[in-house]
Order: sequence, then structure tokens, then C-alpha cells
Amino acid sequence: MKLFRKGAPFRSSLRVKLGLVLTYALSPLFLPPLTDREANYAIAEPRFGPFQWYRQALFEETGHVDHVFIGSSGLWDAVEPLAVEDALGKLNPDGIHPKVLNLCHNWNGPMLDYMIFAEFLKHRSCDVAYFSLPDQSNRPHSALKYVFRWQDLPTTSGLPVRGALQIYGEQLLIMPRLLINRLVPLDEQYVEQEIVDRQGHQRRKRSTMESGPHPEGYPAGLPITLAERPMHSFLQPGPVPAEGHGLRIVPTQNDWQAYICDLIAAKARKHNVTVVFVDTPKSSYKSEQEYQEQVVFAPDPKHGFKTISIPEEVLFSAVPRNDSRHYFHDYRHVNESGSLLFSRSLAAVIHHCKLDPTP
Repeated sequence: MKLFRKGAPFRSSLRVKLGLVLTYALSPLFLPPLTDREANYAIAEPRFGPFQWYRQALFEETGHVDHVFIGSSGLWDAVEPLAVEDALGKLNPDGIHPKVLNLCHNWNGPMLDYMIFAEFLKHRSCDVAYFSLPDQSNRPHSALKYVFRWQDLPTTSGLPVRGALQIYGEQLLIMPRLLINRLVPLDEQYVEQEIVDRQGHQRRKRSTMESGPHPEGYPAGLPITLAERPMHSFLQPGPVPAEGHGLRIVPTQNDWQAYICDLIAAKARKHNVTVVFVDTPKSSYKSEQEYQEQVVFAPDPKHGFKTISIPEEVLFSAVPRNDSRHYFHDYRHVNESGSLLFSRSLAAVIHHCKLDPTP
């Protein structure tokens, strides 16, 4: 009897410990609603992207946005919202400037893009959402753990097991930090004023290509004409065109991407948002790859996604071929001059294809 009485506290203590372990193991599934989503955006590491800008744009600012860009660094560098607004304002008969925001980040992360898109639509509205073309990655973005909630997924049917386990594992590691920060804010980051002033755009001021100094005068004299084929730069949804003749088809690369495309399509239909995937400029100067072709992203046709792809020979039609390198920071990222050129050209395509609802 004494042994039994001595064992009772031990068993009780063991049950408490097991309960704590089980609670911690299930914390990614049940505790996120207890955390403050806005506070989580505020503490995300700057190396992932301007999450503090997201916090301001999503939770502080209000009002309708005509065009919102969400994606990886190629799109982040290429789209300057103020330049797009200005160019569209000049093209609109009434001269009305639409509202444009850039909510992009470092590295490719389609699930992160979806979470930002879904959070945006909780607080604000938009007419057109533009996303980066997906790469072959099939793993979650490392910053996803700050903003992801299982409860935000309309369904987990089709979610690859590998991706689900990676999300769960990273959330399990960061959950204590998120809960502590909810009680005692310790490590809030602050958004750079330049990001705020540029409505989310990250600019790269100079070229680091093997081309010598960045030429003067380019920003003031950039061409905005898309030669004679702007409609060729905007590929409508529907049957996938035949590949060849300068056209490259990018299918859904894996089940991870297919699942996220389904999520984006469903969210867009619910909020009456047009979804466009954008192929951003890449330099072929001294590169083993050629980027002169047009690209079309071809997931399930039922989604109705559109693609904007401006070929290099069109984007730089008024520039000598060897001089196109001056528009790039590196092979995959444009510099300040390149972003101005692309933003103006993008606005011309948006206007020509009647994507801008502004009168």
C-alpha cells in the first residue's frame, strides 16, 4: 500500500508532463488563434522581406487597391508602384491615377504569397492581383511560419504530406517565441521609410553586371513603347498554345504548386479578383541561357489565370542589344533604371488589355 501511495504522485506528475508535451506538440494546430497576426508580421526577420511594410499596408492602411503585386524578389525589384500609377494615369483619358502596391519579398514562396493575398483580402479589396511565375521549388518559404495558420486553409485535401510536415515543424519551433512576443513584445522590427514612400518597392540603385559604371541619363530617357505587338505580350487563359516560335510553356511544376494554385483561384473567385502571373525581365548578356522568348504559365485552365510576358527583344526594342545589360543589377534582378522601364512597359500592357478599371 505504501508503494502504491508513493507511486501515485509519480504517475500524476508523469501525466502532467505528458499533457504538457502533447499540448506543445499540438500548439501549431490550436494555439495560433491566440497569437496576434499583426504582431507576428512586426517581428519577422528583415532578410525574408519587408514584413513590417506588410503589417502597415494590411493592418493600418485602408481603402481599395487597383493593382497589388505579390511574389519573389524579381517582381519586388521590377515593379515600382509610383511609376505604374504615373504611366497609367497618363494613359487614362481622365488622367486618374490608380492605386498600386508592391507586397513582394525575397525568394520564391507560393504558399507565403497566398497567405499574404488572403490576409490582404480580409482587410482591403483589389481588382487585379499579380504573382511571380513559380519556379521548381516544392518547399514552404522559411518566413511562412510567422503568418501561417492551419485554420486559414479552406481545405487540406491535396496538400502534400512533405509540405505539411515542413510547415508543422517550423511552426513547432517558433511557437514559443510567438506566444512570448504576444505577452511581452521584445523584438519588433521597423519598416524602412524608403519602402513606405515607394509603396513597397525595393530599388537597386546601380548595376553590378560586368558592364562598367551605370550610364547617366537612362532613367529620364527610357522608352515605353512596346513595338507593334503589345497583345503578344499578354497571353489569355484557355487552351495552352503550342510551344515554339519563341514561346516557352511553364506548366505547374509539382503537387505543391498545384495545390496553392487551387487556393489562389478559389480566393480570387470569392472576391472577384483577376489573377495575373508576371514573367519578370532576365538578362541574357554573357549568360548561358537565352531569355528572348515569351513565357506563359499554364496551370489548370479552369482557374482563368492570365500571364504577362514581355520578351527581351520587345522590352529593349529601342536600346542596342549590348546596352540592355545596363538595366540589370544581376542576371535576374533589374536595377533602378530597369524597374522604371519595366514598370512603364507593364502599365502599357495593363492599359492595352483593359486590366485597369480606373476610368
